[in-house]
Amino acid sequence: MLNTEERDLLIPFNIALPSHPIPLFEYSSYITSFNDNLDCGIIGWLRYNKYETRRAINVVKFSLISMFLRTNKSLKSLNLNSNYYQFGSERMNTLLEALYDNTALNTLNLYNNKIDQKGEKH
Repeated sequence: MLNTEERDLLIPFNIALPSHPIPLFEYSSYITSFNDNLDCGIIGWLRYNKYETRRAINVVKFSLISMFLRTNKSLKSLNLNSNYYQFGSERMNTLLEALYDNTALNTLNLYNNKIDQKGEKH
């Protein structure tokens, strides 16, 4: 489940998450990889619920990725292709700290993020 910080990112977009009973266990802890297909589910959900902006897609995706990294210590593969995160921002620093803490991660794909070898965005 998203924590308060991850849910707060959705407030500016008036995104209301459905309230379901607390799951029996942390489903996200069993995910070992995810990729660009995450976008398809997010876009479908946003359209179904009549939320439709590119920024909303990225904020929801960022919240989910943050939750996955926070709750999942066995994530092995992460694909962040063509993401529009602001490097140097507080949100990006939070994500990078979570990546640093994940010792199981062995594949990180940042293709088409326009980051040079020094980690600077172009």
